Amino acid sequence: MLATAGILTVAGEQELKFPLLKIGTQTLTNATVTTRNKDYVFIVHSSGMSNFKVAKLDDETLETLGLNAMVKPKPQTNAVAAWAKGTISNLQTERVMALEESVKSRLPTTATITKLDPIIFLAIGVCLLLSYFFFCYCSMLICRKAGTEPGVLVWIPILQMVPLVRAAGMGPLWVLAFIIPLLNLVAQVVWSFKIAKARGKNAGWAILLLLPVTNILAFIYLAFSAGGHSPKNEQRRSAPMMTLETA
Repeated sequence: MLATAGILTVAGEQELKFPLLKIGTQTLTNATVTTRNKDYVFIVHSSGMSNFKVAKLDDETLETLGLNAMVKPKPQTNAVAAWAKGTISNLQTERVMALEESVKSRLPTTATITKLDPIIFLAIGVCLLLSYFFFCYCSMLICRKAGTEPGVLVWIPILQMVPLVRAAGMGPLWVLAFIIPLLNLVAQVVWSFKIAKARGKNAGWAILLLLPVTNILAFIYLAFSAGGHSPKNEQRRSAPMMTLETA
């Protein structure tokens, strides 16, 4: 709130003189503004000297003293938004840098990311396919040497258990037992002993069929080893012998 008396005059370029100047609750007589800046205003008057902070002056006083051009107050909302934006930006930058440093510290200095050659994928696929066909071929040999003809089912995944179960002299329901959890363990034990017996081998080979690693070797042995006469072969052999004896 400002009240003046007389005419505003300028002393030089910086000093302003007022016969009567009212700032807030104070009324200054013969006031001379000697210093003006964005922080404070220094005034010499008849009662002495006074110093006023620009931030506490009202708009009318700022306009009278010519401080509007020096002081451009920013809206509080803009200041808060700018502060929030800067704070979030700093937080994000610090987090990103911390994460980057953490990743770098965990990786070896010589670590590089290499792309696998398509030939490697092709080679892996071929090896898996050959392994599966070799398993089917071994299953076929086991079935035939146990006295049963496996047919085409031996080459089909899952269904190949049908001829293998039949070769061990087990019923068709045992195929379902191989699919049911926990019960499949029982089925595997029973099948191992029965298929070893059907191939004319002792129980030791059945135990090897149940152990890791050795089960592969035992399965291959049952496929390629000799022994184990099938009932059908015995019938075929006995038929000519009976014919010769009759003759």
